[in-house]
Amino acid sequence: MKKWQFWVSVLLSLGSLVAVVCLILFGRENQGLQIELQKQQEVISKGTFSQQIGSSLLRDMVAVAGKNANIKNILVMHGYAKGANEGPAAVTPPAKGSSK
Repeated sequence: MKKWQFWVSVLLSLGSLVAVVCLILFGRENQGLQIELQKQQEVISKGTFSQQIGSSLLRDMVAVAGKNANIKNILVMHGYAKGANEGPAAVTPPAKGSSK
């Protein structure tokens, strides 16, 4: 083996060593990002579940509002007046901009 061939092989082996180290570092970084993303996805899922519960509760309240004036008044006070007299399928939440 000639001297220049030796140095070329040494440089190529160092290059591959650097590539392996970078691959390991990027892999660890990626794993950390995946864990963080999974936590964010769990928070989003909990929010979606809470929203489904809220919608179900509202539908049940509208169903009861026909028989109970107090619940009907609460719905009217919070902007659900349209659905309070019409039954469970007619739930109409207030516009996003309106809050009391």
